[in-house]
Amino acid sequence: MSVAPSSLRHPPPHRVEPKHCRLMTGDTCSTEVVELNDPTISVRQWTQNMATMLGMDKNATEAVDAETCNTIDPARQAIDALQSRSVRIVPVVTFAVEILPPNYSFKNPASTPTKIIMVRARQSLSAGGVLRPLLSKYSIDYNTVTVVFSGTLETIRNSVSIGNIGTRSLTVMSQSQYNERTHGGKKDVPTPRDPIATSPNLAAEHNLQFHQHGDISYCELPSEADRLKHTQKEHSISLMKFVRKASAAVTNKEEPVRVGGQRTPSRRKSVGQGTSAGVYCGEEPHVEPTKEPIRKRLSLFKNANFCQLSFFLAYIPGVVLVNPQ
Repeated sequence: MSVAPSSLRHPPPHRVEPKHCRLMTGDTCSTEVVELNDPTISVRQWTQNMATMLGMDKNATEAVDAETCNTIDPARQAIDALQSRSVRIVPVVTFAVEILPPNYSFKNPASTPTKIIMVRARQSLSAGGVLRPLLSKYSIDYNTVTVVFSGTLETIRNSVSIGNIGTRSLTVMSQSQYNERTHGGKKDVPTPRDPIATSPNLAAEHNLQFHQHGDISYCELPSEADRLKHTQKEHSISLMKFVRKASAAVTNKEEPVRVGGQRTPSRRKSVGQGTSAGVYCGEEPHVEPTKEPIRKRLSLFKNANFCQLSFFLAYIPGVVLVNPQ
């Protein structure tokens, strides 16, 4: 039995199986198979699309592995990070954490800058589970500090869920600083001065770049000094757009003009300005002398070398000189 040569030359195309993931909606066990057909989007974009489809806030959700309960890195490619996994879209909360330095002065809060960090984590996590890995990034032991609500001295337990904290900002201080406030009869601490920290909705408007760190993501806000330097830099760049560059006429030196046998510097006129454009006050009009055309002398006999050559050739027999004139 002979095999057709066309079947050997053109084998049937290999069929690529579509990639998919299992989406678990809400707290129920209902599962929906979602096809991953766009290899260009990230996990963050895919999560926002699914949140919009489910009627959730796309700026307050994240994708979590339903089996391990670990947050999936939103910066990864969706088609690779979500393939054949059970994914759950859960709500998250964004709040600010202010870390007071050891030399912080409560009498003059503006004298010592603080660190303000925006934190985003899912509502089911505890305060200890969120703050412990965050403070370890800044070499701070969570067991040696006190966490209170900003503006008060109300401490926060480790077991309280982030969902109960909501969008209220937190203040992290040392135990000695907390004792100083309580023994001094004070009942509050200063609140963060940054408007983004007091209004988490501004974080979405400013499009802050959060860095994923385990189950939480954080973004450190720039200090007032760094923000002022950035503003001055942008202001200087915008001003340079309106500065006119010096032309060639400006860089040229002023040429002196002879007036009555003396060399006096004259004012330079603009490029392209003729005599009819007028003169400056107190300046005599300068008239350029007309130059005579250069006449080229084409007569060869007026050349001394040619005359000498003709004199010697006249004595050579058989040579006849012809005058071209």
